[in-house]
Amino acid sequence: MMNEQDKLEEEKRLKAKWDACSEAAKKRTIWINRLPIKAKEEFLKLADEDFEGDWGMTLKHLLDFRSGLLSNPNEQLSDRIDVLADKINNIENSLKEQEEEPKGPKGADGKRKEKILR
Repeated sequence: MMNEQDKLEEEKRLKAKWDACSEAAKKRTIWINRLPIKAKEEFLKLADEDFEGDWGMTLKHLLDFRSGLLSNPNEQLSDRIDVLADKINNIENSLKEQEEEPKGPKGADGKRKEKILR
């Protein structure tokens, strides 16, 4: 059993630990007033779904996105679609060129020979 003196010392130790944690938390606390309800709901939903409810990491993600460190997933898809569209256009153009080539025998130099009408 703990005597009264030990209890007081334990209480002081725990209070000091609590105070240290409180001070550390105050340094990282952010208060936001006048936040629209829909924006708050969207922020909380993002925090819950993508960051396990961690508001600090959610805010950091949003700031990184704004700074351009992260890109919009839709932007990445759009870029990929553009690359694929360019490839498709190149293939289509190549096929058109092949269709437009004159048909007929090739000479030794690899060029097509025109038929001579007599």
